[in-house]
Amino acid sequence: MTRPRMVALSLVLLAGCRPPTRPPAPRTAAIRVGLAANPFANEGYDARSVQARFHQARDAGVNLIYISPKWNEIETSRESYKLNDIEYQIGEAAQEDIPAILHIRVIDTNQRAMPADLMGQAWDAGEIGVRLDRLLDAVLPRLEGRVKYFLVGNEIEAYFNQHPDEVQAFAKLVTRAGAHIRKSVAGAQISVSTTFSGIEDAGLRPIFDQSTFFALTYYPMSADFVVRDPSTVDADFPRILAAAGSKQIFLQEVGYPTSAINGGSEEKQAEVFSRVLDQVAENAGRFIGVNFTFMSDFSDSLVKSFTAYYRMPGVERFSSFLKTLGMFDDQGRPKKAWPVFEKKVRSLTEPGFRK
Repeated sequence: MTRPRMVALSLVLLAGCRPPTRPPAPRTAAIRVGLAANPFANEGYDARSVQARFHQARDAGVNLIYISPKWNEIETSRESYKLNDIEYQIGEAAQEDIPAILHIRVIDTNQRAMPADLMGQAWDAGEIGVRLDRLLDAVLPRLEGRVKYFLVGNEIEAYFNQHPDEVQAFAKLVTRAGAHIRKSVAGAQISVSTTFSGIEDAGLRPIFDQSTFFALTYYPMSADFVVRDPSTVDADFPRILAAAGSKQIFLQEVGYPTSAINGGSEEKQAEVFSRVLDQVAENAGRFIGVNFTFMSDFSDSLVKSFTAYYRMPGVERFSSFLKTLGMFDDQGRPKKAWPVFEKKVRSLTEPGFRK
């Protein structure tokens, strides 16, 4: 592994626990901003805490929901689907009258994330295509017209650096998925994501060519999970814009740890988030939206489970990276990034924003 490989963590919300519908606040936003609004580590993971964090994010101006289940989290056994998480989050989007983006992670960073009986098959095998079609047929009717943008692979260069001979076959699967979605969702857009380090990977060009928008995760740091200086954000965005060409861009994840083990701090995190939002605002017409990870630091037990799943080298530094991505610490106390994020996002997403 020569470059950082970041996670896309699926936070399963509790279905059937939504309070009575309240009228959505009218918003005519020029910028779409999402936030993975996970509950505080010390408050438990129940309906009340899930709702509290979602509404806290919404009150801060967040106006986009990013949904990112793995394929094998939806298809729990052959053609048997668990859709309560998707339905819950789409319900929140409908209640608040905001759009959602759906990412079905067929690839999840450095591994396949698909049903076990399909693991050994080629990406362009008929069985994989048919099964993905059927999964989409189960999911699409539940989206309530809230989703236009779809992704089917997360940080894919981590996987294809190990399996370069599979690129062409996966490109065919991306094309097939996009065509199938558009049968039900007129004008639907399809893509995959890379990390920032993968945006110029020529080996992925066959897949990029089948994508109709450009997506990436952005964690400004080195290969060994040591952060870069916040000032480098301003030099990174011209590279992102150039790599995207004429396509619109979705910043699928933006994060920055505060742990000193990674060279981070609360001050640096606040500055990075401020600079990212400034860059998105400066190029508002190019961006579909930007999604930040995470609202809250994770518990030690959750970090341990994620570290085991991704099997990353340098466990201590990777763990501290995961642990401290939140804008609140594990006791629910706001870090310095939160008031900066809240103030800036409100200014960009509430009525009256003008570039």
